[in-house]
Amino acid sequence: MAQVERFFTKEEAISWVPQLIGYNMELIGEKNDKGIRATDTENIEFLFMTDTKEKAQELKTGLKEKAGYQLYKEYSLDGFWFVTGVTDKLSMEFGSFSKWTFEFCKTGFDYDTKLLNWNILDKENAENIDEFWNWFKNNQDEFFNLDYEKMDGIEEAFKILDKWLKPLNESITYEFSPILENGKRRFILSAEGNREAFQDLLYLFKRSPELEKWEIIPFKQGFDGDPQLEFNNGYTLSWDKVMFESKETKEGLSIDFYIEDYDKGNEDFEMGLVILLDSYLGEYDAVMQIRYADIHKLNRKKAKHLKEFKDLKQVVDKYKMKKKWLPTAR
Repeated sequence: MAQVERFFTKEEAISWVPQLIGYNMELIGEKNDKGIRATDTENIEFLFMTDTKEKAQELKTGLKEKAGYQLYKEYSLDGFWFVTGVTDKLSMEFGSFSKWTFEFCKTGFDYDTKLLNWNILDKENAENIDEFWNWFKNNQDEFFNLDYEKMDGIEEAFKILDKWLKPLNESITYEFSPILENGKRRFILSAEGNREAFQDLLYLFKRSPELEKWEIIPFKQGFDGDPQLEFNNGYTLSWDKVMFESKETKEGLSIDFYIEDYDKGNEDFEMGLVILLDSYLGEYDAVMQIRYADIHKLNRKKAKHLKEFKDLKQVVDKYKMKKKWLPTAR
């Protein structure tokens, strides 16, 4: 029987654990600048990474059977699967905490998952987010039953929702889907492509409750349909008018886009390309996988070396697969 290739190998674990212990020393050693004392006890938020949904779910199930852990959600980003949660209060004495780190790494290793990092729970931020979700949970029916065709009461309801959501991060917006075949609506959280708001958005999602009538989704998702964007002057930007060439860098993909009839002075082209990328790749990949982008006018006679826009997802997915096996301390 062929041996199954592990995501997190024994060799990687042997190398990784000392790095985490070094991280402990920086944050909770005697000379730390965080004001953390050996006599303190803290709730610790943690993040595991693996390569399949099944492994993430198995780890989550395993941790639920252990005392002292509250699990948030498992989710997929960047070609990986993540499991996150929070511990009961732990001693911050260096030796005791480092022992917990080692044992927790081993727990993850047993499920072929990697403990990426830990952070002390920001209680005030967590309480503010939980307050928002408790409010939404108590008022979810009002938003679920709004008449989105007649728009009755929509504006006032969204003003109230904004009043609760915007204090968490001004850049976070949202969309509600129509009622799906499963009887639910999607509550889609978005940062409108603002990379700096991604971590706050993810944390908002992680602490979201399971709701009977709602699917809470982080980031606008991609789809395969061509949106066919029409400008004010009647010009339509579609997939068949865009080609590209790309190269891989340590920071992400560097892509030159070539657009038919591109006018450098017309900002509609840049905005249109952003919409095409978001709608095809999804908000997260469009921002996090493409690090550099430039736009040029397409000359079909000199385009033999270029790829069609529809091939972009394949290029991005291939890049993400390579990243899985790069050493990471995310």
